[in-house]
Amino acid sequence: MSLDTFQWAKVVASLAMPVSPVLLLLICGTVLLWWGRARRWALAMITTGTALLLLFSLPGTARWLGGPLEHAYPPLTTPPPASWVVVLGGGALDDPALPPPSRLRAHSLARLAEGVRQFQLQPSAKLIVSGGAPDTTPDTVTSADAMAVVATAWGVPEEAIWRSRDALNTEQEARAVARWVPPEERVILVTSALHMPRALAQFRQHGINAVPAPAGPYWTPGLGRAHWGDRLPGAEPLYVLELSWWERLGAWWQRHSG
Repeated sequence: MSLDTFQWAKVVASLAMPVSPVLLLLICGTVLLWWGRARRWALAMITTGTALLLLFSLPGTARWLGGPLEHAYPPLTTPPPASWVVVLGGGALDDPALPPPSRLRAHSLARLAEGVRQFQLQPSAKLIVSGGAPDTTPDTVTSADAMAVVATAWGVPEEAIWRSRDALNTEQEARAVARWVPPEERVILVTSALHMPRALAQFRQHGINAVPAPAGPYWTPGLGRAHWGDRLPGAEPLYVLELSWWERLGAWWQRHSG
């Protein structure tokens, strides 16, 4: 996948997110209302957009869409023997002024913590940290680079760390790992729980003997199950809904693109 194709795919996928049609409805309805034409259409658009925004912001909606993905695989508390532990990237900040752990976005940091824990349970395993960045150069700090630095600080020997710093998506990460790992060797695959079903399917499609080890952050257990105030609409349920929708959209594309 070329860089331009990757960027266009990201744009198209972003437009398919639940918030995009809501914003389109609200913008079009507001323009029609101020224009003074088609008042009924304007009110219908604004009402529909508001109702959808309310629905998408409810904790119950996010839990309904994301819960089955997040709990598809239980935490790997007693892993089988494995030769490799693979940690998929979740984003990093290319800012040398930040301390190494702060360069990792929340998803990357949670995945790496679980990956190092799994690595410590495997006497002779190697740790693959993955994740690139658009327009990567030798000086770019990718997710793989940032995770490798933190993993070393957490006690992982530098010679045991392999970096896959050119992969821009899950498919490319799976391709890179498949080039390094013999099919007969077992891999502990670490990624966010929401991302695990799609990632595991992708790795197994590439002939990798992967065992799922889902990591945090976990979102759906706390959505709408505590104080009544936590059941009100909010930004976090909307964020979780978009994450879940992204995963389902990616899984759909994965099935239909072969």
